[in-house]
Amino acid sequence: MRVGLAGCGHLGSRHAGKLAARTDLGKSPGDANRLVLFDTDSPRASGLADQLGVSAARNVRELLDAVDAVVIAAPTVAHAELSVTALAAGRHVLVEKPIAVTLAEADRMLAAARAASRQLMVGHIERFNPGVRRLEGRLFAPRFIEGHRLAEYKPRSLDIDVILDLMIHDIDLVLHLVRELPFRIEAAGTPVLTGKIDIANARLSFPSGAVANLTASRVSLTRTRKIRIFMPETYVSIDLATRGAQVYRLPGGATEPVADAEAFLARLQHESILDDGQDQLDAEHTAFLKACLGEAPNPVPGEDGRAALAVAMEVIGRLAEREG
Repeated sequence: MRVGLAGCGHLGSRHAGKLAARTDLGKSPGDANRLVLFDTDSPRASGLADQLGVSAARNVRELLDAVDAVVIAAPTVAHAELSVTALAAGRHVLVEKPIAVTLAEADRMLAAARAASRQLMVGHIERFNPGVRRLEGRLFAPRFIEGHRLAEYKPRSLDIDVILDLMIHDIDLVLHLVRELPFRIEAAGTPVLTGKIDIANARLSFPSGAVANLTASRVSLTRTRKIRIFMPETYVSIDLATRGAQVYRLPGGATEPVADAEAFLARLQHESILDDGQDQLDAEHTAFLKACLGEAPNPVPGEDGRAALAVAMEVIGRLAEREG
């Protein structure tokens, strides 16, 4: 596969570094055309290409002519146009989250992928977090999910609010775990340092009875990324920052009364899930390339990205109603 990258900013440069280090692109690691970079800031793209020993394209058409698949790490407002253009040209697309700014844009992208019979994958990177990935298939029937994603203020990604910037990671994880859409959404939040919502809380209620309570902030003093999942007989705490998890099981659950704390601890089973060292971005790229080659299913299809965006947009709508 020859891969292109559209967008060489902070996140794009991370994609570029990981892709350039791969041994399964192009003919050989020394083939400069194995990875082709593009950015509307041409000197930025060419400078990064020179640093990595790869090629730079002067425009989008030149980029698409040189590659089989494209990673889109441009600002969110450019996701739809770049994705639709690439898909219409017959190129597979991995687009950063959120999939788009509006649901109408996301629908255009999905239609373009179907028409071209090409993969459209969304970069919900937490799906590849070892703390999440190593528990895949073990998290059944969650009843209550609590997520905290708190970050220090950084002057980037300010074209979108904290829901589309940060909370959407946890929205995607919740939808992936519960496997249904919420029927009720409640939300509260406020701007702090920007003109957009900087801190927010959302409560999602699902038809199955599951409830998710999510908090996201980009104006906190410390960095926290945790998600806690309560299931029958089981409690799981995933630290997305340290990329590990703690699993606690109480066989028999509440059906067997516990006499005291000592008896409770004697019955409690504990398992630690440790970081396996696999880089999340590498894992995401591998999954994308396998999907492009037909070797494995697309793990985060465009439909999943649209579903996460739809919930995020409803959260934003609830916040607007409160402001109104």
